[in-house]
Amino acid sequence: RSSPAKWKAYLPSCVATYLEERPQLLSRVLKSLDDPGDQTIKHGDQAETDDDSPSVKRRRLQAKDGMAKLGDGDAQEAVIACIMRCIAVVHGLQRERGCTAKAFSMRSRDAEVDLKRARESIDGLLSDIPVVPNDVGAAHCMAEELAYTHQWLARDRAVSDWHLGKSAVCNDAASTWLLHINLLRKWGCRVDVLIEACAQVLEAWVTPTLDGDGQKQRNSPSCTDSRTETNAEFLLRLFRMWVRGKEALGRERAFVCAGGQAACRLVRSSLRLRSRLHEVIEHKELMFKRIFTAERARTDPGYQSAETLHVMLTKITAMEWSLMGCFAASTPQHVQHKILASPDIAVDGALCASTGRDFDLDRWWEATSSAVDLMLVLVQGLVAGICMVRSPPPRSISTSDLDDVSYVSDGGVAC
Repeated sequence: RSSPAKWKAYLPSCVATYLEERPQLLSRVLKSLDDPGDQTIKHGDQAETDDDSPSVKRRRLQAKDGMAKLGDGDAQEAVIACIMRCIAVVHGLQRERGCTAKAFSMRSRDAEVDLKRARESIDGLLSDIPVVPNDVGAAHCMAEELAYTHQWLARDRAVSDWHLGKSAVCNDAASTWLLHINLLRKWGCRVDVLIEACAQVLEAWVTPTLDGDGQKQRNSPSCTDSRTETNAEFLLRLFRMWVRGKEALGRERAFVCAGGQAACRLVRSSLRLRSRLHEVIEHKELMFKRIFTAERARTDPGYQSAETLHVMLTKITAMEWSLMGCFAASTPQHVQHKILASPDIAVDGALCASTGRDFDLDRWWEATSSAVDLMLVLVQGLVAGICMVRSPPPRSISTSDLDDVSYVSDGGVAC
């Protein structure tokens, strides 16, 4: 806001393009630049601002008024409903990305039907976005991002449909696989934007209330000991890790689905594909390692993920081994031992390597989708636990989006 006239020169090109595609946000930026109270007064090499200027006081009062309005029951319900809708949209986008990858590789009627259903589900979620007051701040920005989703989604779908309409005959299957992966990479960037927008809204529930001078209130528990992590802060940290882990698994699901039934043969014959797949698996393993390390740091059983999820992830790792013929470098040793000690899994991987049989794409989709769906419930439960910090559950949390989530009285979440 204190940049010179050519302020766009100081922005990355992606940020400048992002603002140009959103006239409302761009107008806000330009308006803030024209505000005399936001300009920087330079004296030599030092820059000073007038903390008592009318614009600064007005902004403080607006922020305080926004926090007060956030405490209103109707505003809280609107914000929570929008958060849950954002999570549902992210989940739907992840599923549509996977269905698009399947349609690229399978070229079958069933794959087309699954893709059509996934798109219809997303369209339904985006058709009726909960209304959030303009003065709530981050929640209103999240609602605007949701409202803009259908625009980029229409463009990306048109590109995907054009490639789906082309002939499936190709000379280099590995290059075609990589082409389809590159087409789906932009979905990850779109999903990351929605995830971060949702995380910023939840952070407003966790951070201490600010007084008129922008300082923490003295009666705030977080002011007594800045080194102690509160329950809500830990839940927010878990939320960030779980949504990132869920997205990492969703990207791996789409990557393998884009290879189709020939994925096993292509990975073992192309170093480029093997390297790319190894990077995707390594990223996923890193995300889950962070999650499980954070959970082990807490002794409360309410913060531990379900054992069912660990079984699902082990099954996915076994299919990765049968696909690549080896484990990723970051695969835990006890998981490797469990897989190799299973006769059925070992025989399955050996047959895939020796006979070059088709990769069971349907089994892969079922295994990964079951894990992603379970993680959706965990993420929803974490959101409910964070929102319960500032609002009672009976009226604000009892929505249809939370039917499958059970609560723990101390703020922990169990599935």
